[in-house]
Amino acid sequence: MLYNVFKEQQKRLKKLKFEVTECQSGIKNVVSFSTFIEIESHIKKLILKEKEIINERHNKKFTALKIPVNQGEFNNKLVYNLSYRALSSAEESLLTKGWKYAITPNKINNLNVKTDIEYMYYCMNKNRLLNNTDNANKIKTLLNEFGNKLKKKVDNEVPNLSTDELNAITTLLNEHSLVISKVDKGNAIVVMNRSDYLIKANEILDDKRAFKKLNQNLTDKRENEFIKFLLQLKRNKIISPDEYKLMRPETGSRTPEAYFLVKVHKSGQPVRPIISSYNSYNYNTAKYLATLLKPAISTCPSYVKDSFDFARIIKEKKNLPGLMCSLDVSSLFTNVPLDKAIDIAIKKIKLFHPKLTIDDENLR
Repeated sequence: MLYNVFKEQQKRLKKLKFEVTECQSGIKNVVSFSTFIEIESHIKKLILKEKEIINERHNKKFTALKIPVNQGEFNNKLVYNLSYRALSSAEESLLTKGWKYAITPNKINNLNVKTDIEYMYYCMNKNRLLNNTDNANKIKTLLNEFGNKLKKKVDNEVPNLSTDELNAITTLLNEHSLVISKVDKGNAIVVMNRSDYLIKANEILDDKRAFKKLNQNLTDKRENEFIKFLLQLKRNKIISPDEYKLMRPETGSRTPEAYFLVKVHKSGQPVRPIISSYNSYNYNTAKYLATLLKPAISTCPSYVKDSFDFARIIKEKKNLPGLMCSLDVSSLFTNVPLDKAIDIAIKKIKLFHPKLTIDDENLR
């Protein structure tokens, strides 16, 4: 929606510029050169005055919303440069756009688009989402139309990055001494020296209670063992064929990877470890177990849905006597007692899914 408004405004601006040029030409033809200069000067003053009024109005709104008016102050809230390297204005401008900023492509690979669309159709057909031939033909037509419209849209796309910002992407990508990452809380960007980042990361990975160094990659071995385990459960009718399909990993599982988010809001800027387990050998099983546990989450006395829910609870309990405290646990997830957590999870799953055929031992 915003994109359409932007495009419409661009068209209007282009039309206005053309009309202004025509007006200027018309005025030049009927007045003397000195008079035209005076008129032009007066118009520029009016434009400048109008800009000042608009800026003042916007600044008042920003102040009321506690948003920094100064661009430099605003950028400092979006980009935390903890490195030794000074960022250029183009690099800073690029990073302030955020981690999820989508760069408009200047061209697309038509073959890739067609291949992806055909693969999508294949997956829909494979998963029996296409009920009959009529539906299949309609969807195929719609997908083809989408591909054609996408190409036209990209061809008419307006670049949303300046040339300097595009060059800054290449510069930062080639700056191997830096690590650019999302911060732990919020959507800001942090720039760190790679050496500092690795030191902080190794401090966490050296914790023998949470991590263990292996001499070889055990992904393939664990994948094979896990598939055999699930097959055995299916043969013994402990799990159904559908449950087996849900939990079985794809062949060639991805090895989980660790990355670290910087806690810029804390002294010393420590890092939080994140283990990316997407498409790992036990990822599908974890998703399945998560669905089993989901009903139990909202029943916990300590459950808070989000910040709005927290505000509602506080408002309702504001007249209760006592002292409200906020506590923080250092390295919470790596310090959770696993055996106890698993026992609690099994009890909750059994409570909310009494017909589940998996016994406690295999569930563990």
